[in-house]
Amino acid sequence: MIRRGSVQLIIFNCNSMGKTYVDVAARMESESASAEVPKIFLCKEEDAESEMGKVLSAVSNASIVIKPFHPQEFLAHVGALLQRGGQ
Repeated sequence: MIRRGSVQLIIFNCNSMGKTYVDVAARMESESASAEVPKIFLCKEEDAESEMGKVLSAVSNASIVIKPFHPQEFLAHVGALLQRGGQ
């Protein structure tokens, strides 16, 4: 459980969690404390087309990073999300 104001960014690597991206996204959006927290989804390229459109439709304030990625790309996503969220 996330307390409101206790988390500035959530990073998902759904492949290691045994759940689909959409399952995780829907659960996080249903919890009021985590709904407003920016989220980054790390996904394999083959998952990007099938799952990511659904995730972006279900989640506000999210970004998708396709693995493998360069550290600078990842940091750019983090910075953009935190800036958008007013952090």
